[in-house]
Amino acid sequence: MPGRDTPCRHAAYHDAIAQNRARTVIKGNSMHTESSGAATGAADPLLAQACAWARQLRAAGEEVLLYPVSRLQRQFRLGYSRSFALVEALARRGEWAVGYGDDGTRYARLAAGGTGTPAAPYGDALSPPADRDAIERASALIAGADALVIAAGAGMGVDSGLPDFRGNAGFWKAYPALAAEGTAFMDIASPAAFDAGPRRAWGFYGHRLGLYRRSLPHEGYRLLRQWGEAKRHGYFVFTSNVDGHFRKTGFDPLRIDECHGSIHRLQCLLPCSPVTWTAAGLQAVEDGARCEWPGSLPACPRCGAVARPNILMFDDTGWIGARRELQAARCRDWLGQVRRPVVIEIGAGLNIPTVRHFSRRVVMRHGGSLIRINPREPHTGGLPGVGIAASALPTLAAIGALLGQPDA
Repeated sequence: MPGRDTPCRHAAYHDAIAQNRARTVIKGNSMHTESSGAATGAADPLLAQACAWARQLRAAGEEVLLYPVSRLQRQFRLGYSRSFALVEALARRGEWAVGYGDDGTRYARLAAGGTGTPAAPYGDALSPPADRDAIERASALIAGADALVIAAGAGMGVDSGLPDFRGNAGFWKAYPALAAEGTAFMDIASPAAFDAGPRRAWGFYGHRLGLYRRSLPHEGYRLLRQWGEAKRHGYFVFTSNVDGHFRKTGFDPLRIDECHGSIHRLQCLLPCSPVTWTAAGLQAVEDGARCEWPGSLPACPRCGAVARPNILMFDDTGWIGARRELQAARCRDWLGQVRRPVVIEIGAGLNIPTVRHFSRRVVMRHGGSLIRINPREPHTGGLPGVGIAASALPTLAAIGALLGQPDA
């Protein structure tokens, strides 16, 4: 019987990665393309194009590039695997130094004329998952399911360049004015903050609204939607994220349960009525440094009191949850129809375990299995399934390769 590291044991994994597309390989300071296992022997011309592009950005005054893998995907119309290799190749050439910020944002610090100090390979947080057995098991679970349940926490958005505010260090780096006051995330993300200082509270939420509008969902969202649409009973999304990225990717709004609400809807702070309304007409005022909302505050159109995002905050007794209750009812009705659901849980931690509790309920009540993707807390707690200690995008891309889904 083949041993754990013999080629035939993981042949399916490697074949799926390489099938129907070239594989990018880094050799020294150059990047080569292999096809069908044979190197061409010539440096990939794409690397030269990417070097020229990076230098143009630096010449135009851009010093720091956020989430460079996604930027390369869009600039050169590449898949994730090739873009990832290109990021490393540019770092080895000294075109930029890559890192992972305290607030969860990936970045590349551009060097003038390619004279920067070559960096180590891109951060561990974006490394492809090392546990190939786990990727194979996850792929098999998805292939055998009749329905896909997507359970997403804050870690799902990190690969889109969004911070997850894990600890005060990262939060205060993003909001220095709050750091100077010693205001923690749990303090500002509360109705009490709106009562005590609505301009400060709206300074924080206005910045977040602008960030979520401006950011683009990473490629993993598209893969999840594609897998779900192929299932007999389709998919349902359960997320604690308020960023609206599932809707932005084209997921059916009637198949999304936003358990903490949405920053893209507003309500009265009092509240004077159970009505919520869209924030589409609200111009987000972004000033992360001062964290202060200038001008007129957003107001309730019924009573004129200060408005607030329709988000379930800390110590929140005034949240209008009627919209979310309808979403939850649709989710319960849908779950009653499925027989072999697989829950893909992504980036859901233990500090606020709402998403993890939901995943457990689905597995226990509906005979499902769990794929838990979490770089720090991947254990499944005895539930049937598999845990993968990695972040969202590289894991979903690796699973997609095995399922035969293109990564571009």
